[in-house]
Amino acid sequence: MSRHLSKAASRLRTHLSRAASRLRKQLSRAPLWLRLVSATLLLVTVAITATGLFAVRLLRSYLVERVDDQLRVATAPRDPPPPPVDARPDGRPQRYFGLFHGVVLGPDGTLVRTISESTEQHSPDLPPLTLTEVIELRGRPFTVESREPGGPSWRVVAVPTRAGQIRMMAISTADVDATVSQLILIVAAGGGSTLAVLGFVCYWLVRRSLRPLRQIAITANDIAGGDLSRRVPSGPAPPRSASSAARSTPCSPRSRWRSASARRPPSRPAGPPCPPASPPRQPGARRS
Repeated sequence: MSRHLSKAASRLRTHLSRAASRLRKQLSRAPLWLRLVSATLLLVTVAITATGLFAVRLLRSYLVERVDDQLRVATAPRDPPPPPVDARPDGRPQRYFGLFHGVVLGPDGTLVRTISESTEQHSPDLPPLTLTEVIELRGRPFTVESREPGGPSWRVVAVPTRAGQIRMMAISTADVDATVSQLILIVAAGGGSTLAVLGFVCYWLVRRSLRPLRQIAITANDIAGGDLSRRVPSGPAPPRSASSAARSTPCSPRSRWRSASARRPPSRPAGPPCPPASPPRQPGARRS
């Protein structure tokens, strides 16, 4: 068994190394502009994904914390305690429909009565906690699923009552899930649009910046092919600075000094006069 596993692992490493080498060869053959644009888009995608995940997680934590605060307020002890619930004419206890799903359990976790029901189509699958387990929870919220498959999750808080029973309140997290899903859709749509616009802009900028290099490469290929008349196109002249322009202005003091120096006759140092030049020799004449 170990031999088969080692052989499979070695084959997997071989396939991965071959795939990596093929990928490196393809990347090396890709043009420079494609690699630059791909690297930029990859970095932006990673940044948008990380930011979106952080925002979604932060928003969900904030919404769940608000739901837990509502549960703590709903299960807080009241002084004086609420009046007992009157029974219906048919003998069943009165129920109230609203945001919370609340039940009262006995010390052993058996259902005593339902005090309120949520307007959600689904109902929570509440665990039969005993009084000891509820005391150990110390009012900390926990999550349960719905009884029906495909239902939302529920946040639940269980606290002991003065009568020795357990009051358990639950709130559906369907609104939280809907808000988080909407945020994910917004982040995905905004991120995709940003990547599309950024990809077009990067492509245009990179192609425009690499145009001189492409012209140089074309000229070099033509010269290597034998066309020695080709020349590399010269770029625009570099811009002149303000200081150099001021120095070259005809009305500037430096220019006036240079023009005066050019008009001034050159001064020679004082010394003996130069001897007169001898007349040129006639052809055929003898030297005396």
